[in-house]
Amino acid sequence: MTGPDGDVLDEQLVRAAGSPVPAARPGALRVWEHVVGDVADLPGAVVVDPGVTSRVEVHLPGARARFVWGLLQQVTTDPPAAGETQA
Repeated sequence: MTGPDGDVLDEQLVRAAGSPVPAARPGALRVWEHVVGDVADLPGAVVVDPGVTSRVEVHLPGARARFVWGLLQQVTTDPPAAGETQA
């Protein structure tokens, strides 16, 4: 994505059209195999801009996926909120 003057505002790795996509589902995300687009469409996913050009987070129910340049680097499990129970 570029700004009006041509400066790069956002740059990410993306999956080539027609290439196979590893099954993306909470609890089965693969570091260095999934890109933001694979995970952002999951039910309950919320894409969050952490304020750093090269980074993106996707918050999922009970987990956070962290991406650098669009490639999945880390998935962490969030503890349940007060009053919630884990399934």
